[in-house]
Amino acid sequence: MALPVFSPEHTPDGELPTWEIAKSFAFHVVLSDVAKHLGMEPNDLVDGRVGSYIASKVLLKGGGHPTERSIQKTIARCKLPDWYPGKGRCAGAGRPPTYTEHQKAEVARVAMELKRKRIAPTPRRVRQRLPHSAKNPKTGAPMSDSTTRNIFKTLS
Repeated sequence: MALPVFSPEHTPDGELPTWEIAKSFAFHVVLSDVAKHLGMEPNDLVDGRVGSYIASKVLLKGGGHPTERSIQKTIARCKLPDWYPGKGRCAGAGRPPTYTEHQKAEVARVAMELKRKRIAPTPRRVRQRLPHSAKNPKTGAPMSDSTTRNIFKTLS
């Protein structure tokens, strides 16, 4: 598993950098604790809604403030027991790809070869020329027509 990247340069524009996520959660915890200590509601401390107060104190990458709803979602995510700063920004997040880059390159290579020979590069012809490379490694099923066509569009 790849390590999380905390640098703001790796945060896409329009999203909260990891530091700002930590700040928003810290605001939430501190406001809750102070309100509890004073016997008040957190909303009374900030003269309004806590989510909008926190949203006004943090910045999105590229400028601007997040919505109150996105702050609520961020705080809910931070409260999860398996949360840690940078979670979800890992390079290995999400489902791993079914086909390797080598398999995709081979499909594109065969398609281009068929084009040069003035033969229509159909998914069926590519699978015939690559009986082993055009198979799903987990299931052994042949590569679907839609996957093959997507490879044609992107790599050919």
